[in-house]
Amino acid sequence: MTVIKGLNPLRSVSVFLIFQQLDLLNQQYSAVALGIEKLKANWLEPVAKEGRPMRQVEIRITPSMLKNSMLIVTAGIKAGTLSIQERLVVSPSQGVDFGTDVLRAGNKLRSRAPIRRFYTANLVNAGDTVVLTEISDGRWTLNKAQPSG
Repeated sequence: MTVIKGLNPLRSVSVFLIFQQLDLLNQQYSAVALGIEKLKANWLEPVAKEGRPMRQVEIRITPSMLKNSMLIVTAGIKAGTLSIQERLVVSPSQGVDFGTDVLRAGNKLRSRAPIRRFYTANLVNAGDTVVLTEISDGRWTLNKAQPSG
């Protein structure tokens, strides 16, 4: 242990113990984060519900969607896959789950910051397709579609 000149020895011990606790908390956080990722990987596998097929919406990303961090789901509404004011909990392929709903104005998802993070993390460009897939009642995954060909 290094003693800083002019620092009370008891205070230096307290600082040492604080850093020791921070290190322990960091290790625990890493273990929990890893456990969550493992659970998420297993838990988010799409499962068709009894009597009802799994819902899925493919959305072609436009330049204005990217610029304004929006996800417009008009195609899903027109197809009857989604409805206005429907509540969704979305698990993006990279990022943190977020809750949102479908707005009547513009047929878009309300949450924009998580959508911006998804676009950035997945290197989404105008012309790319993203896919919303229902995995259970009210729970959806959001993934960038793989280019065909």
